[in-house]
Amino acid sequence: MLAMAVISLKLPFTLDAQLTAFLQSSEQGIEGTEPQSAADLMVDLVGSCKGEPADLSSNPAYLSDFGTI
Repeated sequence: MLAMAVISLKLPFTLDAQLTAFLQSSEQGIEGTEPQSAADLMVDLVGSCKGEPADLSSNPAYLSDFGTI
């Protein structure tokens, strides 16, 4: 079994209800629909950053100082 981190998060009641409904519908599946992936949910954001390198996430040169202060 994988070890997992425990986090604590405070949410407004309305957001908690929306998140709970989303997770339940994803687990149970809504009849006639497929669960949405993260890519499905952010499709309108893909390609919205103009002028950046196309291979930002895969080119090690761009990640050389990632995580340094």
